[in-house]
Amino acid sequence: MFDILNDFTTASVAATSCTTCPSTCNDFSMENLSLVRATLLEEHTDLGGEVYALGFAHSSRDSERHDLQERLFEAVVVKKSGSDDSDIAIASANLQEMLTSESLLYIEDDNENAYAHERGLYISGLKDSSKSEYKNGDGTLVITAKNDASGYTIKVTLKKAAAEKSVKA
Repeated sequence: MFDILNDFTTASVAATSCTTCPSTCNDFSMENLSLVRATLLEEHTDLGGEVYALGFAHSSRDSERHDLQERLFEAVVVKKSGSDDSDIAIASANLQEMLTSESLLYIEDDNENAYAHERGLYISGLKDSSKSEYKNGDGTLVITAKNDASGYTIKVTLKKAAAEKSVKA
């Protein structure tokens, strides 16, 4: 994997709204998603550089409401040919959010409180407008891009793992 992506373990992403899009997709944001995979995509040589698919996820359980929330973020990123390691573009982004009641996960005769909600957003055509900024001081990489056809702007912040502090006895 290209060096600039080494050691990034979490992502936060925000897709800002556009006026003509459905309201369920407006202001779609997720924070502190953990890296689950990074895969080299050799078949996408037409993107003009070294291409990777990155996958981030987070699951949580609300014990008061008895529901599960899953958030997924997948991105195709490109290290532009002939550039240094900090010039990373995002080609596409896929955001998924699912909320499921625990009772829906079990087969019951009386399952009146079952519910599930899901929303997703896929944005492509981002590579040409993509800009990246590596902040060496705090170890973050911020990538922003806009799809001109839809009006969506996406901002991805990748963070490195926090260094473990040693405890003195």
